Amino acid sequence: MHCRVSVCAHACRRVFGPGVNFEVTLGRYGEQRTTRTIGGRFYEFLLLRGSGEPELRVYELQFHGDAERWRLELLDVGPDMSCGAWGNDLPVRLRHMHSHWLCR
Repeated sequence: MHCRVSVCAHACRRVFGPGVNFEVTLGRYGEQRTTRTIGGRFYEFLLLRGSGEPELRVYELQFHGDAERWRLELLDVGPDMSCGAWGNDLPVRLRHMHSHWLCR
């Protein structure tokens, strides 16, 4: 299965560059996980639908053997790349040139 169009077209996807497509498996909660590592890590995509715009959650997963070692969540910088309230103090260059990940 290839990554769904709604996930592939989302703004968060720009982290991986244009034209990149993933082979994914579908999990029990609707999440899509890459079948192969990218740079030594797996990625998981979960599209949450609520009352407003759909929200895409992107996770980077690092495993040690079969056990998940850590899970990082990509922070959405928003359509204007302003980073919302959490990024007000970041320099402009940092907001526009780097992705931001949160360890959960």
